[in-house]
Amino acid sequence: MSTAASGSTGQGHGLGGGGGGGSPNRRSTLRRPFGGRISRLLRALSSSNRSGTADRTVEDVTMDHATTSAHPAPLTRSVSSLGFFRRMSTTTSTNQAGSSSPKPLHARSASFTLSKIDSAHNLSHFGLGLSPEADASTNASAIDEGFFTIPITGTADAIRPRRLDPLHTLPPELCTQIFSYLPIGSVSSATLVSHAWHAHITHTPSLWRTLFSSQPTWSVSPSLPPGSSWRELYRIRHGLERRWKNGEYTGRWLKGHGDSVYCLQFDNDKIVTGSRDRTIKVWDARSLECVQTLAPPPPGSGSGVPFHTASILCLQFNREILVSGSSDSTLIMWVYNPSLQTWTPRKKLQGHTAGVLDVCFSGSYIVSCSKDTTLCIWSRETGELVKVLRGHRGPVNAVRSMKGGYVVSASGDWTVRVWDIRLTVEEDGIEIPNMHFGECVKELRGHARGLACVEVSPDGRYIVSGGNDQKIKIWSSSTGECLHTLSGHSLLVRTLHLFNDRIISGSYDRRVCVWDLETGELRMEFPKDHGSWIFCVKGDLGRVVSTSQDCRGLVLDFWGGEDWREGVGKYLTG
Repeated sequence: MSTAASGSTGQGHGLGGGGGGGSPNRRSTLRRPFGGRISRLLRALSSSNRSGTADRTVEDVTMDHATTSAHPAPLTRSVSSLGFFRRMSTTTSTNQAGSSSPKPLHARSASFTLSKIDSAHNLSHFGLGLSPEADASTNASAIDEGFFTIPITGTADAIRPRRLDPLHTLPPELCTQIFSYLPIGSVSSATLVSHAWHAHITHTPSLWRTLFSSQPTWSVSPSLPPGSSWRELYRIRHGLERRWKNGEYTGRWLKGHGDSVYCLQFDNDKIVTGSRDRTIKVWDARSLECVQTLAPPPPGSGSGVPFHTASILCLQFNREILVSGSSDSTLIMWVYNPSLQTWTPRKKLQGHTAGVLDVCFSGSYIVSCSKDTTLCIWSRETGELVKVLRGHRGPVNAVRSMKGGYVVSASGDWTVRVWDIRLTVEEDGIEIPNMHFGECVKELRGHARGLACVEVSPDGRYIVSGGNDQKIKIWSSSTGECLHTLSGHSLLVRTLHLFNDRIISGSYDRRVCVWDLETGELRMEFPKDHGSWIFCVKGDLGRVVSTSQDCRGLVLDFWGGEDWREGVGKYLTG
């Protein structure tokens, strides 16, 4: 879009400008002051706000005054209301030569690109940085072209292009919003434009919070302290994502059990494992040293303390209690002593008639499943048996809690079942006892052989199962439809774990694989480090831990050697 300006004052016009008196031989032509770069950014900003989509990325934003076209109509009112374009469009034109015909003034055509930096590079600037190879060219272009040039064609040699820094002209909030729509490589490049750009980008917490929140699978704990550095959170989370993508990790072994290690669970502080050697071991999550072994007392000691007398097949813990299940048909509740930092047995739960194969927490209940084809619901407070669920026609090998007051089980009878364990339901706005408590409300069929494991996504949308047909199936929990069937393992799929948008599977073929929960695509396959069957695998943002028949556990660490537990990294939850 071009506007004509004339008169001795050379007063220009805003976006809606027109006319002005004066001699027709004194005229200058204005091209839009931003060129393509900011206009495209603002167009993306405007369209994204209108569409409500989550895609906030603008890639390879380029300004080239030689190819600039008119302002995008949807943005005219909102931007001109700030008075910015009107101020930027004001120029002074004088005709020193007094020529009656316009003499074109050559204005340099600027080409500015905020290039996307490959996330695999070792970024150095503000912890996200730039690769050494990209520094020279990007630095030269960014510093030279960091200000917007207004090319003017006029009748005077004295007319010079105006160079204005938008960071000093636009409101800071608008600049921050524009930066938030760039890919992180372009934000990194923008810090090289000037000290002002570097300071604004690196020291604006709201920018980094917006960049972090724009990632759909990233999340932090609600307990994140006020004033925490969002830039540091972004740096740590971005590094984790890059190392997962590139398969960069370190592996360390857990050694100490005397037989097959069947089960495990871990958190930020500890890893807990259960074994065929009838012991439960607690390991420090940082040093991987065994800090406690829960084992039966010596024969004839007469201690009277409840302990398992056979293999530990499953376990589950939270901050207060640990529950273990054994092939001796019992469960034991353990309580945690914070002052001694140890677990002590509290009560033995008896109700199953065969080995307890899996256990989970669901609200105020403990739910266990067994080789005897049943599930048992226990009070988490008292340990009393509440109800026995019957319906499977084979061993119930796995059980998981599902959002909304349901549990999901997988059995050797080839089926997945969903059970209603809500104590009350709402009817006409009134809470009444659930008359269908403990009933099977859904049955999923599709596997060709018995099932060994099941998992439920945290949002409750998906159920994932694996079994002896070597397949993994992803189901819609609402419709019961099989959405994806994942093939890749060559033996029994023994264990599954879900976190974020990933599925981790472990198999008797000694392989640990990572799959995309939404698409079912294979993302990563780890080497066959274990010497035998894999029995259990768990994972989180920075670690994958597996146990095997080879009596060992293996910890794969993606944190890159950072002591994340001492900083804001410990508040990352997704």
